[in-house]
Amino acid sequence: MFFTKLESWFALQGLGARKEQEKFAAVIAYADPKYLEQVHDLVNNPPETAPYSTLKEAILSKFTDSEMVRLDRLATGIQLGDSRPSHLLCQLQQTKATCDESVVQRYWIKRLPPLVRAVIVGMIGSSPQTKLSQLAKAADAVMDSLNDDASDHVYAFSKNKQQQSHQEERVITLTKRLDDNDKALQQINNKLGQLLNHNQTRGRNNQRPQNYYRNNAPSNDRSSQQLCWYHNKYGRDAQRCSQPCSFTAFNEDDQKN
Repeated sequence: MFFTKLESWFALQGLGARKEQEKFAAVIAYADPKYLEQVHDLVNNPPETAPYSTLKEAILSKFTDSEMVRLDRLATGIQLGDSRPSHLLCQLQQTKATCDESVVQRYWIKRLPPLVRAVIVGMIGSSPQTKLSQLAKAADAVMDSLNDDASDHVYAFSKNKQQQSHQEERVITLTKRLDDNDKALQQINNKLGQLLNHNQTRGRNNQRPQNYYRNNAPSNDRSSQQLCWYHNKYGRDAQRCSQPCSFTAFNEDDQKN
């Protein structure tokens, strides 16, 4: 609480971040002696660089740890959950564990979600005089934005899941149809194969008696089959002969007989 009030006064006096020496002197002048006794080394030998920031950090580390422990004990069971950051801050303040607002602020920031915490820490870094109530409003706005984005993502995910499920059902249906078509084609091929085999077997059976008859049928006139066209037509009166022709042999056989 002391540093909160002191930094508000710094802001009114126009003491910015570069006025470390003036701020250090103000702490020495107005701080409770019990605080200064715990950091007398820094009081007597202040560092050349950032003396005020170093002194402030040392005092807070000495006296806020016990208050942080007490606040942690009293705040057991207080969780952010679905609540807004401002509601969490209100619950922490109601514990009355400490009157130092800076302790409550530090504890509250630790309990925020990481993304919200990063935004609030950035705000404090750029504007240390920002009031805790303003930080709480900013945290609420960030949380609302994150929740809206999360809702949009959930809706989009659910919609994509439904579309994916519908597509999977269509793929399964098409796959089943293709399987059924493959089975039907296989059955048709099997039937065609059976018909072709049957027709080929039947054709061979029909050809065998004819071949057998042709091969084994006796020749009524072997000699006529060996005569040329002229002798076959005119016999002995033929004036011409074309080879091959067995007319001479045929005549000789007749003479012998």
